[in-house]
Amino acid sequence: NNVKLSSRLQMIANIVPPGVNFADIGADHGHLISYLKSNGLINEAYASDNKKGPYLRLCDNLKGLDIKVDLADGIRKLPSNINCVCIAGMGGETVISILNESKKKLENIEYFVVSSHGLLNEVRKCLFDFGYSLISQDAIFDPEPYYYEVNLFKKEKSSYSELDIEYGHFLLDSKNVYFFKNLENKIESLKLLLNKDSIPSEKKEAITKEIEQYLHIIDTYKGI
Repeated sequence: NNVKLSSRLQMIANIVPPGVNFADIGADHGHLISYLKSNGLINEAYASDNKKGPYLRLCDNLKGLDIKVDLADGIRKLPSNINCVCIAGMGGETVISILNESKKKLENIEYFVVSSHGLLNEVRKCLFDFGYSLISQDAIFDPEPYYYEVNLFKKEKSSYSELDIEYGHFLLDSKNVYFFKNLENKIESLKLLLNKDSIPSEKKEAITKEIEQYLHIIDTYKGI
């Protein structure tokens, strides 16, 4: 198999539990699912997109592979044998709406692999509330400053803290260099904002608070 994945997609591929029945929602070019299927890393495979153009491109790109391709919105038409769903490259709000629209579908889904653009804290909270626990995370720049994070959830009740919602603890515990560098980049951007005269004082207060929060996380978890 000659599918060469980007650093971001390779990170996602690496976190997928082996041998699952896998769905890639909003599969884009289909590179990820093609790589997983061709290398025997997943069992059943389902790829979908909700727009005609990308759907037709998927059909074309996944020709000859045993992958069911669907023109579908979210997980509404997800086959019942799928037990691992990947949602990557979408905004956090979109991910949350996909989950909320199809609660019945969650009965069969044991794993969620999520790499959303933004609002990962809200996505985590949503999945915690649906009875999933966070079991792994990874992060990368592809390239810097474009930060990507992947979160793997498993259907099992667990307790979680505010910290788990805000960051998840795997990146903190493993002292993930990309995670901390991303926080440092955020601090730099926020400091630049603070120096602008046009920023109202209450906004300055909020920015200062945010900087302090990030610094606290770095001081507490980054260590030596």
